[in-house]
Amino acid sequence: MALRNENNIEGKVDPANGIFVEMEGVMEVRCMSGDDKILDRQDMYVFQAELRTIPADFCHKDMKTGEQYLFFCLVCCCDLKKVDPSLKDHVGGKKHIRKAIAYKQRTLGYEPEPVNQPKKIKLAAPKPRIDISISLRERLEEYEGPVVGLCYVTEFADPWKKTLPLMYNCKLEGCKSAWGNSDDMFNHVKKEKHIRNYFRSIFPDDHRVNSQTKNNLIKLAIDFCEEHNMMQAADRRYDEIITCFDAKEYHEIASRPMGWSENKQKTT
Repeated sequence: MALRNENNIEGKVDPANGIFVEMEGVMEVRCMSGDDKILDRQDMYVFQAELRTIPADFCHKDMKTGEQYLFFCLVCCCDLKKVDPSLKDHVGGKKHIRKAIAYKQRTLGYEPEPVNQPKKIKLAAPKPRIDISISLRERLEEYEGPVVGLCYVTEFADPWKKTLPLMYNCKLEGCKSAWGNSDDMFNHVKKEKHIRNYFRSIFPDDHRVNSQTKNNLIKLAIDFCEEHNMMQAADRRYDEIITCFDAKEYHEIASRPMGWSENKQKTT
């Protein structure tokens, strides 16, 4: 913190050299009566310009009159009755420095951040509402990435309650009977796990499939789809999706708990 004293000499708060404040309004020197009434006061900025060396006994109480000088910090709202170490330690403390800087900012027209303000909680943006009434085909028609293995996907519908959302599962080996609504299955068929399992099924003797990275798998899927003319959304073989209009099978899938898995089903 910089200051300019009456002699136009710029300096910093330096208690060792008698400089305790850099501007008026931070601290003042008070003369107190025996019954704690303020008899006189002087701003510390003016006081330190007039008296660079404060006597060690400056704050000693006059036993005859009961009067006593002390330093009152206006920004911290506390009094100090010793020059060393009380006054010197105080002006060098983090709490005082923070409040003195905040006072200076307000004086200069800048509003400081509140001290010890609670951490601002950033609210996560609400997730877009998913329309599960849309079919898997409708979702895939809006997707530009590669799609393979639709022949392993079954679409289930309740023939008596056509307003119920469609349900799906994937019987591709390694996909562990992935299941869910159209959004769940859309996210499943476009991920590398489903893609890897599909290439395993058509290239069972090529063990390189297992070591492919995610990016390599996506590239292989793109090349495969382009080679078989099904990269464009309109050219995909949506008719390979098996359809099942059976109320019992539909509700068996629709009523599965969140933690359901094929392995758990087999052990029960």
